[in-house]
Amino acid sequence: MSNEPTPDDEPTGAIDNDFAANEREARDQIESKLGEYNRGVEGFGVAIDLVYHRPVFVRRQVAPSCVAYWEDGKDFDITTYKAHPYLPITPDDAVFECVYIPTKPGDIRHDAGDRTYDFPTGRLARVPLENLWDSDARPQDEFRAACLGALIANGGYTDTVEEAARNVFGDDVVDDAVARTETSD
Repeated sequence: MSNEPTPDDEPTGAIDNDFAANEREARDQIESKLGEYNRGVEGFGVAIDLVYHRPVFVRRQVAPSCVAYWEDGKDFDITTYKAHPYLPITPDDAVFECVYIPTKPGDIRHDAGDRTYDFPTGRLARVPLENLWDSDARPQDEFRAACLGALIANGGYTDTVEEAARNVFGDDVVDDAVARTETSD
């Protein structure tokens, strides 16, 4: 008599799939859940500096990658700067110009001067401001739609402008701008 299990003895349920099928299913579920979150950093946003745990205002993107940043003539490798090797930073991370947000009245500067810092994406944890007022749109996109809406309302909106706006801002922002002007009529 053999000790091999027969088809009737095999387990059923979640463990009856082979390992690869279970792995794909879990990966698909996780990727689907992560897809619900807009995690990208972009200009005019707020993020937390993961090194100092302080909020920063993200002014603009200064390089599409750490490699491009170095090739632009910077005198150091931003991927290995200070604590960066211990953060999830890659050579492909975009680099953003940031400024620290004062968290106490005494930290507010009264004099002018450049106090900007360039950080790779992996050093920044985006703060989803849109969640503060239960919106699906980022504040940057709301501002873009409002500006385009004003352009439409004042007659400066042409097919060429619309095409450029769709290429730069995306269809959702342009459609929101058009809808804003239609509801204000």
